[in-house]
Amino acid sequence: MTVALAARTHPLRGLTTPLPDAARRAAMAHVLDFDAPHTDTTTHISVVTVPAVRAAGGDARAYLAGAGVMARLGAMLGWGHCAAGRHATCTAGAPAAAVAAGLALGLDVTGLATAMALAVPAAGGGQEAFGTHGESLQVGFAAEAGVRAARLARAGATADPRVLEARLERVGGKPAADFPAAPAVPGGLAVKLFPCCSAMQRPIAALREVRGQVRGEVGAVTVSTPAGTVHPLIHDRPATRLEGKWPGLPAHRPRRRRRVRTEPALPPGAPGRPLSEADLRAKAAACGPDVPALLDGLTWAGGAEVLRKHFPYIPYEGQEA
Repeated sequence: MTVALAARTHPLRGLTTPLPDAARRAAMAHVLDFDAPHTDTTTHISVVTVPAVRAAGGDARAYLAGAGVMARLGAMLGWGHCAAGRHATCTAGAPAAAVAAGLALGLDVTGLATAMALAVPAAGGGQEAFGTHGESLQVGFAAEAGVRAARLARAGATADPRVLEARLERVGGKPAADFPAAPAVPGGLAVKLFPCCSAMQRPIAALREVRGQVRGEVGAVTVSTPAGTVHPLIHDRPATRLEGKWPGLPAHRPRRRRRVRTEPALPPGAPGRPLSEADLRAKAAACGPDVPALLDGLTWAGGAEVLRKHFPYIPYEGQEA
């Protein structure tokens, strides 16, 4: 909700006019890359499942069901999925959105399995889209695919549930032996302090820490990090604000007068390093001067009212705006 409000005036808003409400809201909530990631699986869970639930008229229970499915699908896909250039938020997101929307629409277990299978054809996305409108739009497409699949399943469409397992195998996923029944999202979600790719959160935090240690002239700054963690950072020389969310870290060996080293184990906002109340308030205020007041005491039902006011999109017939 917070980061979606921050994007109210983003140019993408006008481009999403032809899209259904789930796709629009998911795309707008992700365009700044300020939404909460699940760092264990490289997925952005809420940005897909919440718009799907809202579009289907569901509640927080439906969201938690979809979030739980997405976390587990993301774990099956693993880090290799990201390293191969795929966008796990979409791959895991479309079937998870089908569960979230399907539960909101009253589907039983068989219906939910059918909905997940029907969402698989739209469960795709590549990192080549990063730095363009395509990145947030494909997240929107995943959310909408889930809603569409749930509606089709409720209407009587059939599908073979085995298609999901087959798809996971084709994209390098591996079934996990055991998953905890609770919590819905093992490890919890992170809260980003900086509006950019999750891979940049720790390097930025490290630079901020170093800034407080350095006095006098600085000749250069070198940031070192394992190559696998920055694989999505594909724009070595960002030319637009969208590309600036994915800045590459080119290797170089600058000469410098002295070395200052810092190694933050976790980025700020990670579940193991939660943001302070002051940081959370600052993030809300940065998303818009009216945002802190809009969020104060906000309930699930109240969130729907905020969406109606600030994102007055046309819903599917008979569904919540």
